[in-house]
Amino acid sequence: MTADAPSDTISESHEALTTLVADSPEAQAWFARVTKRFGDARVSVLATLTEIPAPTTAAAPAPTTTSAVGQLPSYRTAHGEPGDPRPLVLLKDVIGEGGMGVVHLALQASLQRDVAVKRLRGDGASASGAQRLLREALIAGALAHPNIVPVYDLALDEHAEPMLVMKRIEGDSWLHGLTEAPLALADQRGDWLERNLRVLIDVCDAVRFAHARGIIHRDLKPDNVMLGEFGEVMVVDWGVAVSIDEAHEGRFPLARDSRHIAGTPAYMSPEQAMADAAKIGPQTDVYLLGGILFELLTGHAPHDARDVCRSLFMAYESRPPALPATVPEPLALICRRALARAPEDRYADAGALRAALMDFLQHRASIEIVERALQDVRWLAALPAASAGETRAGAATAAAALPDSLSDSPLEPPTEAEIHRRFLRSKFGFLQALEIWSDNQRAHEGLQAALVLMIGRSLDAGEAHQATLLMTELPAPAPELAARLAAIRAEQARAASGLRQLGAIGARRDLRVGLDLRRYFTVGIISLYAALSIVSHRLVGDGRPDDGRHTALGALVMALVLLYSVVRHGALRATGVNQRMLPVAILTVVSVFAVRLYGWHAEIAPMSVQPAELLFFFMGMGASAALSHRKLAVPAMVYALASALAVVHFKSAFLISAAAHVLAMLMVGVWIDRAHLTGPPS
Repeated sequence: MTADAPSDTISESHEALTTLVADSPEAQAWFARVTKRFGDARVSVLATLTEIPAPTTAAAPAPTTTSAVGQLPSYRTAHGEPGDPRPLVLLKDVIGEGGMGVVHLALQASLQRDVAVKRLRGDGASASGAQRLLREALIAGALAHPNIVPVYDLALDEHAEPMLVMKRIEGDSWLHGLTEAPLALADQRGDWLERNLRVLIDVCDAVRFAHARGIIHRDLKPDNVMLGEFGEVMVVDWGVAVSIDEAHEGRFPLARDSRHIAGTPAYMSPEQAMADAAKIGPQTDVYLLGGILFELLTGHAPHDARDVCRSLFMAYESRPPALPATVPEPLALICRRALARAPEDRYADAGALRAALMDFLQHRASIEIVERALQDVRWLAALPAASAGETRAGAATAAAALPDSLSDSPLEPPTEAEIHRRFLRSKFGFLQALEIWSDNQRAHEGLQAALVLMIGRSLDAGEAHQATLLMTELPAPAPELAARLAAIRAEQARAASGLRQLGAIGARRDLRVGLDLRRYFTVGIISLYAALSIVSHRLVGDGRPDDGRHTALGALVMALVLLYSVVRHGALRATGVNQRMLPVAILTVVSVFAVRLYGWHAEIAPMSVQPAELLFFFMGMGASAALSHRKLAVPAMVYALASALAVVHFKSAFLISAAAHVLAMLMVGVWIDRAHLTGPPS
């Protein structure tokens, strides 16, 4: 509904205004400001709402209007008397109607072409109506632009009523195209959005041109834009336009002289709703263009209400617009800025708004990829922490960077595979968007948010390695996450050190560690003494005293054992068991040699000394059984038995000794293996 409604709307507006003011304190404040500007009489306020002078404040048409109309040429609109010299514009069907005017299809006889003729309605043929038609003709005639409908002539008909002859546009108003498939209802089928944004860009071109000439339209809306069959876009109805150029005084109406609320309430800016002439300027039209964009995105005007008064009050309030969640965020930001309540918060002019829309279309592919990727990031942000009680610092940081226009929380706990699939999809989406448009700030922010979320989950789960890899991909530093990662890695290093210490302790106590070395060392010693017993039997087995060779061989064997112990000292002492058994082995070898040396010095027959040597082997093997495994007590008992037999059968002492060594060697080397050593000694 436009503000040039006929006078029979006064009573309806009076009732609506009374109800609105009674129901809303904010509306009372608005009404008080309007009445302060226009007087206390409510009928005067209602008159300004409809741009019809109140009975007590009626104003005569401006002198320039009367004189200009009187100087207009005269046209015929129907076939008259033969020889009538007046040009003929033959009226045909009505192709459009407004509050005060009606548009006819007509034939311009002189050029034999179809034109559009705008005339005043029967009930609008007044001085104010003529003034408005003249204003539209003069302003539109001064704006020669491809997106502004050309004016051919302004004339009087047979009844001395003004008529405006314009180019006929073969098409329909933009409003009809919008009502067929608004974005919110059509789910962007085809490329509906881009087509209509390009129409809006053409409208911005026309308005930008008008602003360069100092003209403000004040009534931009889809119904005042005509779309031709061949892609033409024409801005029409300049009837409430004003000039902000002082040089136009006397030619065009100036914005500073505006005394009425003018325009269409459903699209009006706050300054229009207050008739604040001082604030009327290019940013007023920017607001109206933002209202058209809002209608593209939602399917309805920004101040759509059931009556004029409520629409005006909504225009006065101009709350931030609520847009569907499916609207791309960059486009939503453009719309919100254009519809800012304060003129200084809007785009500076139609050219700046046009540039923003062009930028959106140019980078639309990148923007849409980002919007899809952000859905996965919001899904990730809605997940619970990786484990109970753990911090969500990463998720909170990422969620703060995202708009709350869409929620995609999982209904059931997702699998880790699904979480990683969503993350990778969003990550590669952002990277693809940046490949298309490297300056896409939302892609940089989204990539940062996705990585922060996954790094946070990795840290919650203690996966420092995974978090470290992801940290290298962050577009911007994340000090909090870096601090968490450093703390976790330090804790893991301490834990690893503790595990190594525990492992070392376990290894030192584990009988299986170093078993082969101990076994080979023990078997080697026993085999040397077995061979030594056989050699001694041949040398002194007949009971002769030791001539030194027997003792020398014992010294040689001891020297070999000691030398090996020195060479393999590190390996032989690698475990706790080895550390305890090595001294036992050395002590046993030294004790055996000491007995042999004593026998040589005392000139005792070597075979008489064998029971004592076997006794020391018994004690050494018994100690080893106590230190490592009790099954070693069996070969120890073999040595004890051999010692006793050697006492009884001293002539066969060397052979008994050799047999004991061989039997002990077999037990240690073959019978006692890893299967028998599965734990600490018992």
